[in-house]
Amino acid sequence: MRTSWSLSLALLVLSTSTAAAADIATRFDEAQSADSAGGATITDEEVAAIAAGAETLGADTAVLGIAIANRVRGAYASDDSYTLLVSAFRQRVRGLAVSQMQAPGFRLKRSSADADMLFLLDQWGDPRTGAATFVSFAGVDVVYSWDGWATTHAVSLVPRIGGYYAEWVAGIPATGRLEYAIHLWGSDGRDFWLNNGRDLGIYGGTFFQNYSLDLWPRMGYALEPSLPAFAQLVSTFVDPRSEGGATVTMGELSLLVEQLTWEGGMGVEDPLAIRPALEVVDDLVAGGADAEGEVLSNMATFMSGMMLETATYPSIFFSRSERGLLTGAIWEQDAASATIIYSTDGWNIPHVAQCARSAPAQPLACELGYLPVGTYVAYTIAIQTADGSERWIRSALGNFFHAI
Repeated sequence: MRTSWSLSLALLVLSTSTAAAADIATRFDEAQSADSAGGATITDEEVAAIAAGAETLGADTAVLGIAIANRVRGAYASDDSYTLLVSAFRQRVRGLAVSQMQAPGFRLKRSSADADMLFLLDQWGDPRTGAATFVSFAGVDVVYSWDGWATTHAVSLVPRIGGYYAEWVAGIPATGRLEYAIHLWGSDGRDFWLNNGRDLGIYGGTFFQNYSLDLWPRMGYALEPSLPAFAQLVSTFVDPRSEGGATVTMGELSLLVEQLTWEGGMGVEDPLAIRPALEVVDDLVAGGADAEGEVLSNMATFMSGMMLETATYPSIFFSRSERGLLTGAIWEQDAASATIIYSTDGWNIPHVAQCARSAPAQPLACELGYLPVGTYVAYTIAIQTADGSERWIRSALGNFFHAI
């Protein structure tokens, strides 16, 4: 869903010191009460007041706010009110504040619309498993644009104490769409471009998008919900304050689709974001939850269709050195050597790693370079045998493709 932002943001950035984190359903009820400014109509001013109060809410309450905002969708005075209100709630929820797949470990933060923005690449720890790890880079550059690449900007991030690279950037607009790609330099001299790459077919198929996200006046202050964001959203569909109360409605299916595709493009594809929501749907079905027609089945079908397809090769294992050098170990008994051809940017730039045994009983080992934990990598493997023949190993998708 794209936003026009014709509703003034001035009221949203007013001081929130008086915005109490009251029960969010009560805030909506008060806005629609007979003695409110607009009566049953929720005025732009009332929307802005609720949106301003979103900064005081916990993540779970903010997700519930999205469900309630959907319940009263026909009550707003202007079309932009709903978009503004839901965007404010989303900014409080980790996993919704930046919903599309972003560069692993990359975050943006600013305190207000006119403040400089912090670009930060955090390389301490594995965000997916919680394992302690660190990746050291010789250089980190971010290339970005907020006008569809009519103008291009770049900044080099500076190493900071604590395992991250950061720099303050001035001039980022309050709203709109930011697109970016990251250029990494490893201490071994190899460099990689990271973007929102997709794998298509065998080596040579090219398809990618730059990372992108919607800008908001105040960014980087999202909180963790009790469940992963979309799982938390699905769980609100049986909350008595939601559109259908204890009954999951077709309108809530539309809301889920809207939230998964809120920022346009391919929508949310990350399996780690979608699978927990599918599990909640399964739990609702198993628990005999009330639902309109086949709505729960339709939710599961839609989310399954959105999920990025990944494929791994069971005979290759990846590990990192103390400084983060990524190494692949291939266990193929008849292999004398191997070659891995791989890409981090949708095959714009293929990379090649040669693999060899250090001893007869050891696997084939190959160094792939310095990459952030969680980078999606497409790769294919060529095995060379002792008799001089070669065979290519690919997946049913064409190449292997998954987060490393």
